Formats: sequence, C-alpha cells, structure tokens
Amino acid sequence: MIDNFVACANLMREWLGPEIEIAFDFHAKFTPALAIEICQQLKPMRPMFVEEPCPQENVDALKLVSDHVPFPIATGERLLSRWEFREVFEKQACAYIQPDVAHAGGISELKRIANMAEVYYIHVMPHCAIGPLALAACMNVDASVPNFLIQESVGPDFLAGVVESAWKVRDGFAALSTAPGLGVEVDEKEAAILTKYTEELGGEHYYEQDGSVADW
Repeated sequence: MIDNFVACANLMREWLGPEIEIAFDFHAKFTPALAIEICQQLKPMRPMFVEEPCPQENVDALKLVSDHVPFPIATGERLLSRWEFREVFEKQACAYIQPDVAHAGGISELKRIANMAEVYYIHVMPHCAIGPLALAACMNVDASVPNFLIQESVGPDFLAGVVESAWKVRDGFAALSTAPGLGVEVDEKEAAILTKYTEELGGEHYYEQDGSVADW
C-alpha cells in the first residue's frame, strides 16, 4: 500500500512540476506509526502539508506524528470549539488548523479560534465543504486575521447557482465582496432546487468489501 501511494504521489509531482504546491489528506485513516512511515517516504517532495494523518481524538498521537515529520501537519475540521483546539495549541501538535465555520460555532467562534492560534504561531486554513454561504462566512474571517494561510473550497462552481454571483478567482486570490452582510445574495428559487436532500450513505464508498460501514 505504501509503495503504491508513494508512486502515485511522485507521478503527481512529475505531472505538476516543481512550482505547484501539493498537499495530502490522510483523512484520519492511519495510526501514528503508519502515518510517520508514509510521511518519511514523502519527505523528498516537501509537501505543503499533510492533513489529519491520524484520528483527531488523541492529541498526543498527533503530536507524535508532528514531531517526526519535517513538513507541516494540519488538523481541525472535526474539532468543534476553541476548547477542543486549546489542547492542540498548547501541545504544539500541528502547524496549521482547519476549523469549519459551520461546525465550530459560526463566524465569531472561528475568529476566536484563529486568534488563539496566532499566539502559538499556528496558521489557519478554514475547512469548507458545504457551499457558498459557508465559504462567504469563512472569507469574512480570512480577511480579518493575520495568521490566515489559504481557504479550502470544493470549487468555484459548487452550488454556484445558490448565490447571485460567484467569486472571481485570479492568480489564486479571490476578491472580497463589498456587499453588506456575508457579501452574497441568495437566489432562493435556485437554492430550493439545488439543495434537495439526498441520502449520503447510499454511496458504495461508505462500505468496505465485507459490508461493514466505513468513513469515506
């Protein structure tokens, strides 16, 4: 498994060339020992970061990985408040945090978490995989904290019809809106069409080959 993973990673680097940053999301799948072994194999690539190398519940395990890896470790999309982030900060268990505005308590709580991280010289990369309104909320925080690094988004076209106008991205930067509130206007008719409920657990990727339930 490790050899195949590293081979795919090296092929990706060959395709993209040396100028494009590459990051890896382990999605909390590995034990600390396995995560460290894989990261050591990725060392020559100098990844921008590795996200969630091991489950987030055990901060000491995350710290162990971080101490044995020469490039930044990121975590935080499943942490729900500044109190959960506190231990991560105090133990310097990662270099980047990824709080989600929709999970961690909204704009004000996201900003508090980012401000706490600044004290520990930890950068913020807000997680956002929900839609354009959550992205707009994140971007309001991004513009107001000095330790902001990058903003995650599932793509400019994701549910783009929900808002009147999508963000313009140029050379990797998105221009901030000058409109009031979140900075976007919602097309409620389009939103009603695009946001109908679908059963996520129906996908095959939520089950292992033996039929057991799995985290995608």
